[in-house]
Amino acid sequence: MTSTIVLWKTFYMIKENFEYIILGSGAAGLNLAMFMAADPYFNDKKILLLDREAKIQNDRTWCFWEKGQGMWDKILLANWDRLEFISDNFDKTIPLEGYRYKMLKGLDFYSYCLGVLETKNNFSIRYDEVTQINEQPDYVEITGKHQTYHTNHVFSSVLDYKPDDTGIPTLSQHFGGWFIKTQKPVFKDAAPQFMNFKIPQNGKTCFMYVLPYKEDEALFEYTFFSKEVLTKETYDDFLKQYLAQLQLENYVVIEKEYGEIPMTSYPFWKKNTKRKTYIGSAGGYTKPSTGYTFYFCQKYSADLVNMIKANEDLSHFSVYNRHYWYDNILLGVLEKNNHLGKTIFTNMFAKNRILSILRFLNNESSLWEDIRIIAKTKYPFTFFASLLRTLKFKI
Repeated sequence: MTSTIVLWKTFYMIKENFEYIILGSGAAGLNLAMFMAADPYFNDKKILLLDREAKIQNDRTWCFWEKGQGMWDKILLANWDRLEFISDNFDKTIPLEGYRYKMLKGLDFYSYCLGVLETKNNFSIRYDEVTQINEQPDYVEITGKHQTYHTNHVFSSVLDYKPDDTGIPTLSQHFGGWFIKTQKPVFKDAAPQFMNFKIPQNGKTCFMYVLPYKEDEALFEYTFFSKEVLTKETYDDFLKQYLAQLQLENYVVIEKEYGEIPMTSYPFWKKNTKRKTYIGSAGGYTKPSTGYTFYFCQKYSADLVNMIKANEDLSHFSVYNRHYWYDNILLGVLEKNNHLGKTIFTNMFAKNRILSILRFLNNESSLWEDIRIIAKTKYPFTFFASLLRTLKFKI
């Protein structure tokens, strides 16, 4: 009898019904799940968090800035009230004027969020590989290798676009990083290096990103904004040489991370439907000109929750605003003239107040702040040419 039931389940792929299904337990999926879990409106809603496999490794590190206390403060690895920008003709440690620059390790985030969600009776966490998403007028059917699921609405962090088909400017933020531990406390009172351009550019936009989170531990990350992604060995070779130049020879590498983040102003939100909403990088949350994503996962998760509670049509959800348009112009400049990145970002930090820059990069600046920042950026004709190209795209 038991074997018959097992065969019946396997053959018919038992279906489960959920009010909402969130595909992916990364920054976007878990932020949305945590906002839902914290709101009493969802207490009687059956919600599934579905991913291909459990996240048991530290696969990335996120940094973001915000004022005052934040919802992730208790699990931060470190935070600072200043940062350093380094270039050939500008080298300054800059107070953040009330903001804190915050560092969060991926594994700490995953573990904390999943721990909270496991205590919620209305949440289920499953691991299954999705093979098909079939949207019907009244529901969405999600077929996995092990089971079939039905939901009223799916939030998907699965990237669904081909950059070569769009014509829209597209780059990649790609990086290789080493977490190192030194024998002596060489990083005592050190500020994070937000961008250090004092490295060979070789016609590209590249910089070192350094986060000294303990007196004897720091993350050194070799970062590019370009089209060509490097091999892990290339990142490693450069980091080894760079640390040798700093005379940091008595250290051990305790962890490594590598990654690639799409930088594109492709209108991801246009693929949203009545019953399917793309989130995270798949929904356009990644800021096209910088690759920053985590802060926007918080912001847009809150927006989605408010729309759900107001019973609004989620097919209208969009992250498009004037800052997205600015990003498209800058991205066009970097795509056609990748070597200009060093000068553009140096001018931005050298000629503007840090408060305006942080607000600008968080898409929270005023129009007057935007005008001042853009006006002080070099290469007006290059930006104008990119503007003209941008007008061709229907974003």
